[in-house]
Amino acid sequence: MSNKVLSILIPVFNEEFFFIQLINKVLEVELIDNIQKEFIIIDDASNDNTNRIISDFINNHPELNIKFFTHEVNMGKGAAIRTAIDKATGDYIIIQDADLEYDPHEYNRLLTPIHNNIADVVYGSRFKGDLPHTMYLPESGAAVPVNNPGKNPKIESALKGSTFGFIKS
Repeated sequence: MSNKVLSILIPVFNEEFFFIQLINKVLEVELIDNIQKEFIIIDDASNDNTNRIISDFINNHPELNIKFFTHEVNMGKGAAIRTAIDKATGDYIIIQDADLEYDPHEYNRLLTPIHNNIADVVYGSRFKGDLPHTMYLPESGAAVPVNNPGKNPKIESALKGSTFGFIKS
C-alpha cells in the first residue's frame, strides 16, 4: 500500500458550469496502490461565479485535500499552472483542465509506469488517435515508445522526479 500523493493541478477561468462535474469525475477515480489526491486549484481571475462555487464546494467537503488560490488579475493558463506547480506537495503531478478536455479515468494509465519506476515522466496526447502513443523516458535516459491497446490518454502530463523541476522529491 502506497503513501504517495498525486497533485492534481486544475487551472480555472470562468468554469462555473464545469467545475462541479469535473471535481466529481476526479473523485470517482480510485488511484492505483491507494495513491492519495491533492487538489491544487488556481482561479485565474474569473469574472463569473467560479470562485464562489469552488469556495462553497471546499467548505462542504473539508475531508478533501484541496488547496485553492486565486490570481487577482488574469495571467493566463501558463501562469496558473506555474502557480499550481509551486503550491503542489505531491509525489506526482498531473494537469487537469476544468472543462474535462482530459478524462480523469486515464490517470492510472499515466501513473503506472512512473509509480512502477519504469519512467521518470509520461506525457499523454489527445491528438494521437485511438491508440496511445506514450513515450516513457526511463532513468537510463533512453526514449522508448510504447503502444498499448486501449483508449487514447487525454491527460497533458503526469510528472515525477526533478527531471523538469516540476516535483519536489
